[in-house]
Amino acid sequence: MSEKLTNQELNVWLAENLFGFQWRRSSVSGSRGLFPPDAVVEWYDESADGSENISIGHPSYVPDYSGNISDAWKVIDQLRTKRWLAVVKDMPDGFPYLDDNDNTRANKIFRRSCAQFQWMPRADIEDTRKFIHSHTFSIADTPARAICEAAKKAVEADRKYSEKGDT
Repeated sequence: MSEKLTNQELNVWLAENLFGFQWRRSSVSGSRGLFPPDAVVEWYDESADGSENISIGHPSYVPDYSGNISDAWKVIDQLRTKRWLAVVKDMPDGFPYLDDNDNTRANKIFRRSCAQFQWMPRADIEDTRKFIHSHTFSIADTPARAICEAAKKAVEADRKYSEKGDT
């Protein structure tokens, strides 16, 4: 089982691998930032003292996909353009859940969310093969985190299928 990424690491991973963000360096200070593919090169706001003023509105600001549901919905929208069906479920507060690592009832009651992505085929046989191998699922404490974990698996599955074809 792979090590879980922090929210920030997961946000950066999705920005790079799903949205096409790229690392760029400021020509003024040399500092690096992660930018959407359509960002303007002159991204920095230089203060009177010559320092850069970087804020949340800064183009290198990576949205909080895994911590904010409205940003997480951008992940769903992006995957939908690639023919992925999304299903998100958020269990009511106080609903018992099964622990991720075993099938026994956990010692605590916790709010849990799950997300799954299923790649949707067209009518040809190659699409049907990809459909069989392209289903991802994740359980997390929040819907945003569940969406992002399942989305990462979907992007990896899509890449793996594209590289190997019929697995």
